[in-house]
Amino acid sequence: MPASKRGRSAASFALYDHPNDEYRLPLTVLLVVTPIALLGELLRLLYPALDSAPVLTQVWMSLGERTGVATPLVPVLILVSGSLFMQVLAGHLWEWPRWSVILRVILWGLLWAGVRLALALTAMTLCDLSVQLGPPQWPSPDFLGLTISGAVQEEMVFRAVLLGGGALILRGLGAPSWTAWLLALPLSAVLFSIAHTSIFAVGGEPFAWIPFINRLLAGLLYGTIFLRQGLAITTLAHIGFNAALLSLVG
Repeated sequence: MPASKRGRSAASFALYDHPNDEYRLPLTVLLVVTPIALLGELLRLLYPALDSAPVLTQVWMSLGERTGVATPLVPVLILVSGSLFMQVLAGHLWEWPRWSVILRVILWGLLWAGVRLALALTAMTLCDLSVQLGPPQWPSPDFLGLTISGAVQEEMVFRAVLLGGGALILRGLGAPSWTAWLLALPLSAVLFSIAHTSIFAVGGEPFAWIPFINRLLAGLLYGTIFLRQGLAITTLAHIGFNAALLSLVG
C-alpha cells in the first residue's frame, strides 16, 4: 500500500477519492483564502457600506458578542481554526503548497468565475431586467470589501460546513460517496439560494423563481467545484464573479 494511503486516518478523506489533491489541502486554503478574507474585512471596517451587508452578518455578530471577539475577525478565525482542524484530522503532512499549485488555483478560480458570470447574465436576459452593462469599472472600496467578505463567508457556511460537513457525516454513517454527494449537494444549493431572499434574510430580495433558479444553479456549480477542487478555488470563483458583476452593472 502506498505510504500516502497507509498513513491516512479514517477521516482522510471521506469527501474525496483523491485526498492528496494539492488544490484542496487545508494549508492551500489557509495560504490562498486567509489573506483575501482579511483584506475584505479590513475594507469593510475602513469603508462601511451603510445599506448593505453579507447575508450571514447576524451570525458573526452573535458569535462575536458571545465570544468577545471583534465581529469582523470571527469568520477569519473560524476559517483558520477550521483549516487547522481538518489538517490535523486528516493527518496531512505539514507542507505548504508549491507556488505552481497556487497559480493553478488562481487560474481555475478565474475560469469558474467566468462560467458563473455567463450563468448570471443569461438569467438576467431571461428575466428581462433591462440591465445596462457599461464598460468595466473598478468597484468602490466599500462594495469591494462587501464582495470579498460576503463570498468568503458564504463559501465557508454553504460549502465547507453544510456541503462538506453533510457529506462527511453521511460517509461516516456508511453511505457511499455518490450518495453523500447526491444528498448534500442539492440541499446546500437550495439553502444557498433561499438565504439571499427575504424568506431568510432581513432586507433580502423578494422571492422570484428565475433568480432563485439562477442562484440554485450557482450553488450546484460552486458545490461541484468544492467537491472536486476544494474551498480555495470555489472561494476565488465566487469572489471573481461578485467583482466582475459589480464592475459591469454597478
